[in-house]
Amino acid sequence: MITSKSLNRVVSFGFLIILSWGLAWAADRVDNPPIPNRNPYAPPEPVQPPAGAADVLGVVPAQSIACLRIRNFEYTINQIDQFLVGISPVPMMLSMGLRAQLAGVLGNPQLAGIDMNGTFAFFAVPLPGSADPNAAPFVGVLVPVSDYSVFVGSNPNVGQPDAQGVSQIAAQVPGPMIAKQAGAFAMITMAQGYDALLATADMVSSGRSVPLSASIEPADA
Repeated sequence: MITSKSLNRVVSFGFLIILSWGLAWAADRVDNPPIPNRNPYAPPEPVQPPAGAADVLGVVPAQSIACLRIRNFEYTINQIDQFLVGISPVPMMLSMGLRAQLAGVLGNPQLAGIDMNGTFAFFAVPLPGSADPNAAPFVGVLVPVSDYSVFVGSNPNVGQPDAQGVSQIAAQVPGPMIAKQAGAFAMITMAQGYDALLATADMVSSGRSVPLSASIEPADA
């Protein structure tokens, strides 16, 4: 059963992704470029990596009530650093903080198995088969993985999959979590949402759910 407390925790985890998107959106709309030589600690201009092949919208169910996608995560957080350099006289490396938060969840600063150049997503979808329209939705985070076996085998906080393919993540903050492979992504939610994770992941992998990518125009994707 998903409780309001567990929802709050997974939303807190997703806030890392939301914060990245929001600041990058603002950075993209700053008309005035940074003043040359304003800050000696300014990081080098990042080079935008090519978009990953995995389509996160092909995993998110079309019936989702909310979805936030961030392409090229590494590039995005580097852009945030550039934006902060332009508005703050004090060096602020938010990218280091975000990486530290992810490393704290996984127990490995190397973030093994995660494709940091890929697309992350945060989504909420009604529970499959729920007859109660007021029931709390399933809230999950999709993390792109370059190799799922490395993701579960090289991050100390991530346990080996059980018989249902679900791994426990022993994170102190925001709390115990669980993960299950969903294509080229790890679908992650709070540990209390075990049954909901199974139902949602099965709905996606079985093809019973129309993906969000099929419900929007290619130009809007």
